[in-house]
Amino acid sequence: MFAEVAVDFPDQRARTFTYKVPNDLELVVGDLVWVPFGPRTLQGVVFEINKFEPSGLQKIRSINARTVGGPFISQDLIDVARWVAKYYRTTLFAACSLLLPPGASSKLRVWLSPGDSRGNFSKQEQRAFDYIRKRSRAPKSRVIRLLGMGGVSIVERMIRQRFIVAQPEWEKPRVSAVFTNRIELAASESQINALIDRYANTRSYRRAELLVWFRSGTIAQTKSSLNSLF
Repeated sequence: MFAEVAVDFPDQRARTFTYKVPNDLELVVGDLVWVPFGPRTLQGVVFEINKFEPSGLQKIRSINARTVGGPFISQDLIDVARWVAKYYRTTLFAACSLLLPPGASSKLRVWLSPGDSRGNFSKQEQRAFDYIRKRSRAPKSRVIRLLGMGGVSIVERMIRQRFIVAQPEWEKPRVSAVFTNRIELAASESQINALIDRYANTRSYRRAELLVWFRSGTIAQTKSSLNSLF
């Protein structure tokens, strides 16, 4: 199987790049994937999947990983992205980025785990591999920081050589619901009117004024704001 992928990099043309789909990887159109692109590993969107190998290509590299939870873009929106890219003269991935879930990039995290291949590691490669192996898996960003200068190229090279495996995952949103206080009448209109009549000509007349204030449709945010008024 082969996939046409719109890769996240600045380009002068709206085009896709051909990648081989590993046998153990299930893909559909609209999936987010990680692919080798030059010396780097970049994110991309699957635009097409074909059973036959395209002609005229000497070397076709394989997709590294698929983002779990997809597809994130439907076939209809893929067609929309093609139109947007053509009309506004932008890349296909840039057009797709408008259609991805809000905050998608910020919620994406890449985890590294030991791969099947083994080799003669350099000192830094061995350090990275041991760090990942001891933890079963580790965030890519943390491994890069561990290695310091040159960490990005070391990690990318180990991914390409399958010494380690990259697995992108969506993080759970870190935001929570925001609640505000709200004080309003809960009784029926007839009950409110009866209470107003009850308190109006007594020493508790301020209660009646409070109920009239609420009956007008006003809402209080805090008890202290009510105390300042009544």
